[in-house]
Amino acid sequence: ELVTISTLAGLEGEYVNSAEVRNDAHDPDLLNNSTAITTTILPAANLGITKTHSGEFYAGEPFLYTLEIFNDGPSTAVDMVITDTLPADVDFVDVVSVFPVCDYVLASHQVICDPSTLNSGQTAIVEIQVSTNISGFHVNEAETQSAIEDLYQIGPPYPNTTSLTTFIRPVANLTIEKANAIGATLPAVAGTQHTYAITVTNAGPNIASGLIITDVLPAGMTYVSSDGTCADIGAVVSCTVGTLAVGASTGLEILVDIDSSVSDGITLTNVAFAP
Repeated sequence: ELVTISTLAGLEGEYVNSAEVRNDAHDPDLLNNSTAITTTILPAANLGITKTHSGEFYAGEPFLYTLEIFNDGPSTAVDMVITDTLPADVDFVDVVSVFPVCDYVLASHQVICDPSTLNSGQTAIVEIQVSTNISGFHVNEAETQSAIEDLYQIGPPYPNTTSLTTFIRPVANLTIEKANAIGATLPAVAGTQHTYAITVTNAGPNIASGLIITDVLPAGMTYVSSDGTCADIGAVVSCTVGTLAVGASTGLEILVDIDSSVSDGITLTNVAFAP
């Protein structure tokens, strides 16, 4: 008769399992009534890895990935290697890790941590700082492996790989300049018209979209016309530009009436901005 017994392996090492058989009748040969087998239990460590970040992220500004690697046991993970493969359009800035030691490998565009030992119940933290000028979604992947058996490499409960999608918001660094238009009478004279020239430049790193130039006229000035797509509500003149490429500039001129009641020598401050 075949009897099958299942048991849960303990810690690694060699275990001797003995069994014997007895009966009520006379057995002329007792030497074959017992048996023993030695079983070698190999070490196994249930490694897991997670990746997180927090906050909002903008093109051209550094942001941080945080890797947490943990060993749920039962054995110590030896020669553990952590690899983080950065997205192609994301630039490496820095890596901070007290344990293990990690470095950036330019050829593979990866952060790789030196082989290390992680005890059962121990956690390692790796922080990777990156940046990109490319807005949109970016997928970052990381994994951890050990020289010993991991029965849960693809999960559950603790997978050895992790993936995180980050949305990078576009950034357009705009500058605006206002000057008296070429040919404008200086100094301006009360009771006449005056022309202002406004120039907006996009230093990037992304295209500016939905661009609107706003010109707030001071008391004593009234909007007349513009060579752009502009409309006025009271003293506020709004001009629709639309999109502006990286490195490009756009300009427009605004014609105003100067009230005849404006005193001679008074300074009128005209403010324009492109948010």
